[in-house]
Amino acid sequence: MDKKINIKKIKIPLIILSLVLVIAASVLIWKRGGNVLFVLKLQAHNVSGGYDSGCFSAKEVTNLTNNFQPTPVQLSIISGAEERTKHHVIYVDKYYGTNGGKPPDNEGVCTDLFWRALANGGIDFQNLLYQDMSTNVQSYPLSLWRMTAPNKSIDFRRVPNIKTYLDLHSTKLPTSINRCDKSTLINWQAGDIVIFQTNPNNPPDHIAIISAKRDGDGTPYIIHNYGFGESEDDNLLLAGKIVGHYRW
Repeated sequence: MDKKINIKKIKIPLIILSLVLVIAASVLIWKRGGNVLFVLKLQAHNVSGGYDSGCFSAKEVTNLTNNFQPTPVQLSIISGAEERTKHHVIYVDKYYGTNGGKPPDNEGVCTDLFWRALANGGIDFQNLLYQDMSTNVQSYPLSLWRMTAPNKSIDFRRVPNIKTYLDLHSTKLPTSINRCDKSTLINWQAGDIVIFQTNPNNPPDHIAIISAKRDGDGTPYIIHNYGFGESEDDNLLLAGKIVGHYRW
């Protein structure tokens, strides 16, 4: 006779494992100066299955992008970002003294997904930023790291520097967005770049790329790395205060 499976005995270890994983993720984010509360919200959000859809029909969601004509660069950025979600990347936040400061393909932070996505379109962001910082150093917040001159091996991996470059050289778009509000949702299109401030006491510290996918409320997904690898999810409205929205 087959033995009956004790469901309670199975559930308890799974619950404990889930708690351990959430705590471990929170410690990781805390060490990098991020917002632990966001991690907890994100985990609860993902476990619950995301936002309830229903504001728009599938056709209405599609119509939010119908009149948008992406440039070849915009297409290459979103294509590059989507391709990165196929890679297994471990979140490692450190300085790399080799390979020009670039981490190996299986390591990185949120900014590494950004420059890797741009590279898909032939954009060498590391070099572009270094050239601009070299001639326009006074515009960049080097004092945040007690620096007085650019460092090509690390500057391109720092969100405040990226934000400054985008403020100077890209199209700035509205940062407001509301679920089910077509007037704001239409401003957010695939390949756009969004910068967050996850801790109000710190400078901007997270970057993501807008996905081509939207939920039933019209809110676009984002492609980013917030400690869980380079992935696509529907956490645009949970990832912190939006302080920058750009189109290359």
